[in-house]
Amino acid sequence: MNDEQDLFAASLRTLLSDHAGPAVVRAIEAGGPHQALWQTLQSSGFVDALLPEARGGAGLDLGQAFGLLALCGEFALPVPLGETLLARGLLAQAGLARPEGPITLAGQALDDGARLVCTGVPCARVASHVLLRHLDRCALLSVADARVEATGLAQELTLSWPLAAWQRAPAWPGALPPLRELQAVLYAAQMAGAMRAAFERSLQHANERQQFGRPIGKFQAIQHQLSVMAELVFASRMAARLGCQGPVQTPDPLRAALAKARCSEAAAEV
Repeated sequence: MNDEQDLFAASLRTLLSDHAGPAVVRAIEAGGPHQALWQTLQSSGFVDALLPEARGGAGLDLGQAFGLLALCGEFALPVPLGETLLARGLLAQAGLARPEGPITLAGQALDDGARLVCTGVPCARVASHVLLRHLDRCALLSVADARVEATGLAQELTLSWPLAAWQRAPAWPGALPPLRELQAVLYAAQMAGAMRAAFERSLQHANERQQFGRPIGKFQAIQHQLSVMAELVFASRMAARLGCQGPVQTPDPLRAALAKARCSEAAAEV
């Protein structure tokens, strides 16, 4: 990673530290308004990081945007910044209009004969659009036009649209975007960011918490646990970064699968 990419991640970290602290995240997850946070993120320009500079973006590729995606997980961001960043990059490359507002991704759906059903759509409660791929079609659909069902998770919803609405949606020009692979590398990067945050807080606590007159981090048992945690965290981060290598329209399927598998396995232990 070069200095310029470090500056992108450092700038986003500062922005999230100022506007997406734990109180804000908990309030949005509890059903509070998300518009102020989203407007701050959108006006900052990070949602267009993958767009070419000629179109007002930063011209990053998927690997160069890894730091931004990982920060979404590190701050437990309750709005789909990572998904929107990817979706707007794909829409720009396809020459399609990019709507305002947060966009989430759905890599598969179920055709029940009358409606197209997407279960467990992440961040659907706060998204305005869903970029959906089903069989040999990909289209951008409005959440406002969908039938909504709660799933029990804070930001997830099950969404469904009439088949007629799906068929009327403008067809994707050219090769279809690999949404499932992009979701895999996105979630791997977010898990890597979340695990790194958990490790750093654990290390800080071990150095500050006193027991028997010294920090608990001085005890061998705690040191062993922290060393195992560090190994899992940094191995997962490396796997996630490798999964993000390449252009946004063609992530390597094997690397994407390995990144998601490695991070999912480690997250349960960290």
